[in-house]
Amino acid sequence: MIKNLVIITFVSLVSLATNKTYSQKSLYVEYKEFVNIQIPLIRNEVLWVDLDKNTSIYASNISHQVSDEKQENEILKKETVKSNVVASVGRIIDNDYVIIDHDLKKIELIEDHGKKVFHVEDTFLEKKWVVTTEKKEIQGYQTYKATIHLRGTDWEVWYAPDLPYPYGPWKLNGLPGLILEAKTVDGYFTFKASSIVFDSSKNIEIPYDKIYKKISFKEYLEYQDTLYNMLFLDLKHESRDIFKKTKERVFEVEANLSWM
Repeated sequence: MIKNLVIITFVSLVSLATNKTYSQKSLYVEYKEFVNIQIPLIRNEVLWVDLDKNTSIYASNISHQVSDEKQENEILKKETVKSNVVASVGRIIDNDYVIIDHDLKKIELIEDHGKKVFHVEDTFLEKKWVVTTEKKEIQGYQTYKATIHLRGTDWEVWYAPDLPYPYGPWKLNGLPGLILEAKTVDGYFTFKASSIVFDSSKNIEIPYDKIYKKISFKEYLEYQDTLYNMLFLDLKHESRDIFKKTKERVFEVEANLSWM
């Protein structure tokens, strides 16, 4: 009798924990992104998920990014070419956005480039993750390593099965657990989750009223390439292009990019 009671109690606790996990309506995760390209930066970013609708919004706070001085000094020691051009550009909106409807397999970008806010329909890519048994603890969660080759870039991520939500930073998703860390193998980009809140009252408002124009993905790539070259290339060293070090390097469309 006591044995049966213990079993029933255990099952009830498991059921309660499971119901608690899946009864959540929203997920709000704060990340820090470390960018290691010419001018090393740290960005505060947020993933907001509507669990009922299976939609997510990822917001990168570009306006308030800060320089990682320690990392910048290390990189400058290794640089043999110094830029003679210092340029900056204002913004209309603080954040850039990645908006995903995971059921409809639809992904949209809203980004500010040169005080022009563009609305871009991206291609929803099916992720071919390679899951490993390698594990480590992150913020009290047991996480497992997974890898992927995505649009020409190799990624390593750590996801937590105890947080059974297939979301993650930026465009990374599709694993059986929330992605708490992610980095490109070349070391240019790293994401680290710093806070996880369920059913948060916080939300992300998309500034649709600020959109200047809706453009194709091809137009977006070419405009971004032109702007980046104008801002970051040394006029005497035109082959030095940071655009080729972005998170994506291979695309489904043929675009006239300077570094290709």
